[in-house]
Amino acid sequence: MFANSSHIAKIGSMKNGYPSAVVSAKNLLDQVAKKLLAESCFKSQWQVSVHYFPAPPPQAQSVTIHVFRPNWYNEDRQGIHFEAHLGNKELAKKQIPLMVHIFHSATIPATRIKRIKVTKPFVDANRRLIESWPGYVFRVGCYGTQPFTRIIDFSGEKDFVNLLSAELSRLCEILGPQIDLALANAPAEG
Repeated sequence: MFANSSHIAKIGSMKNGYPSAVVSAKNLLDQVAKKLLAESCFKSQWQVSVHYFPAPPPQAQSVTIHVFRPNWYNEDRQGIHFEAHLGNKELAKKQIPLMVHIFHSATIPATRIKRIKVTKPFVDANRRLIESWPGYVFRVGCYGTQPFTRIIDFSGEKDFVNLLSAELSRLCEILGPQIDLALANAPAEG
């Protein structure tokens, strides 16, 4: 689907006030979201958000998909979520980054739980497994907001939607319960 240039608008052209490439990216990520939500286990356990970034009024430069559980404090898009984003740069390189974000602040919003109390046990318990997956790389500061990333190359891929939705499904199935466990065991600071 993605290798076919008819699905990718010319970088630099405009459509409905947004760069056409960003509109095309949103359409593709909307298809990924729809595919994920069609899975029976997804509807009851997961939420999916596809949104422009940065959010309007600035002109969007990319589109982001978040996949998260309702109890992951992601109402404001600053909590725990699996994320991929697609914009001009990614379209030109035909690569999309896939990552987990574990809170964008040092303390979980509306709680006294420190991010490190979630990231450290999660990373320590799962690092060896994640590093065994092709393409996954941990950051030097692996206990921060974004412990690891995988760059997915879709230059030869004809079915981008299935490729990305399958990888997001795998993260949800395998790492979702591990994030739940780390979150449940995170003590609040006094």
